[in-house]
Amino acid sequence: MAKSAAFGLVHVGTAFGVTYAMTGNLAVSGAVTFVEPAVNTVVHYFFDRAWDRKVHPASPSTAMTP
Repeated sequence: MAKSAAFGLVHVGTAFGVTYAMTGNLAVSGAVTFVEPAVNTVVHYFFDRAWDRKVHPASPSTAMTP
């Protein structure tokens, strides 16, 4: 768990640094730093669902409902 938390901090720092380097704007950098992971979390959820359907297609008799 500590490794995941440390990587999360590295990700946030990287996002802020890259955005600040590109824009030179602290407000934009801060917004991107916190909005991107939130959006990415939602996208990841739907990606996982689509991936699971592709890798493990259900037969018509065992199809799962959401």
